Formats: sequence, structure tokens, C-alpha cells
Amino acid sequence: MEKESDRVELAQQAIDKWLDSSGFVSIEVLRQKQWLALPVPDILNPMEAEWLVDAIHIQGAREVVGIAFEYEGKPDVATIQVSQDSLLAYNGSNSWRFVMLTSTDETFLYYKDEANRYYLLCGSEEFVSHAYRCTLKTAKTMYFEEWAYLDHHSEEEKRFLTEVWNRYVGEKSAG
Repeated sequence: MEKESDRVELAQQAIDKWLDSSGFVSIEVLRQKQWLALPVPDILNPMEAEWLVDAIHIQGAREVVGIAFEYEGKPDVATIQVSQDSLLAYNGSNSWRFVMLTSTDETFLYYKDEANRYYLLCGSEEFVSHAYRCTLKTAKTMYFEEWAYLDHHSEEEKRFLTEVWNRYVGEKSAG
């Protein structure tokens, strides 16, 4: 039986692997895996959770590893059943923390910002297109017009959200 300290150590190794020195999902790791990363605005909603469940099921996973943590804090690790309700509940119960979800064989990565400003869907083109069912042009419209550029965001927040999009999508989103 796996000890809690072993689970925490494995979770910390996953965090160290996936995040760069600035605390963002590593572009280098994404390139090595030949994965796409799509920033999605705000927090996971019920429709998006349904899409994510379908995409995870296509990957063959019925359970995922959940890692929740605060900046430089000890991670908590959980096994989560892949259902709309369980993903929403896990996200909600960790609303103030970073969240990573992945399968044991790392066929995808879901990453949520601790301030709930965005989340990332990372994986193959097939995974990302099933997890967020729209064109890149529509995803960009949703990200900027329906979230990043809203009046209640400060100029600094708008700049941060633009930098997140450019970091992961950049030139692929022209148009």
C-alpha cells in the first residue's frame, strides 16, 4: 500500500516536471510531448466539464490523479473518478489553489490557475479538440472578448491574460 509521503513525493515530482521556474506549464515539456495547450477563460463550467470527461474517457481513463497545491506548498494528492460532478467538485474544493489533473500514464494535463483566471487543456490535438469543442478562432474569441478584455479586469490583469494566451497559442491563433 502506498504511503502518503510517497504520494506527496510523486505529486511534487509531477509539479517539478510540468511547471517551469515561473510557475507556468512548461513550454519545453509540451514540445517534448508534441502537445498543444489551450488556455480557457475563467473556471471550468458544467458544459466544459462534460467535454473534459468525454475527452478523458477517449484517452481510456476512468480515474485521474488530482494534485492541488499552493505556491511552494505541500501538494495534496487524490484519485478522482472521471465524471462531470467529481471534476467540478474537485475544482471547487480547491478553488484557491493550483490544480493539475492527469492520467497515470500522462496522456493529457489539465492545469488550473490558483486565482481561477484560466485553465489549460494540454494534450494531443485529438484530446484538446474533444475537451474544448470549438475552432481555435472561437476559442480565442471566448478567451478575449468574453473574459480577458472585460471591463472589470485591470490593465495588468488584461496584460497577464494576453501573455498566457500568447505563451501557449501565440502565432497559431492569427485570424
